[in-house]
Amino acid sequence: AAGVSDGDVRLFRSESFDSDPQIHSAASSVFKSQYSDSDNSFLVKQVDIVEFLMEMGDIGIVKIDAEGAEVPILESILGNKSLANRIGYIFAELHEALFPELSARYNALRDRCNALPHVNLNWP
Repeated sequence: AAGVSDGDVRLFRSESFDSDPQIHSAASSVFKSQYSDSDNSFLVKQVDIVEFLMEMGDIGIVKIDAEGAEVPILESILGNKSLANRIGYIFAELHEALFPELSARYNALRDRCNALPHVNLNWP
């Protein structure tokens, strides 16, 4: 998993995972939603995305589809100006409907990114 710190995190699978793992694995997240199955979760290793990206040179594109975790990931990347300035484009899929408790942070990200032409929060 990619996140804002190194360590072990719990990965929650969709309630529908067992019916079709190939399709429903896309809904897995380190953020628990109303569609998560707590009994079908497990620990995974997480890497600090900023540290990971800082080890690279200039970066053409970063695409984020992290089922809720995009909020802290984007906040962390954008908060590190030396990293953010080395990324050509950032595309992110936001999952606002799944995580209403993050609505204020989603709104703040949208406001912040409106002035950043290289950041697209409406992918796909």
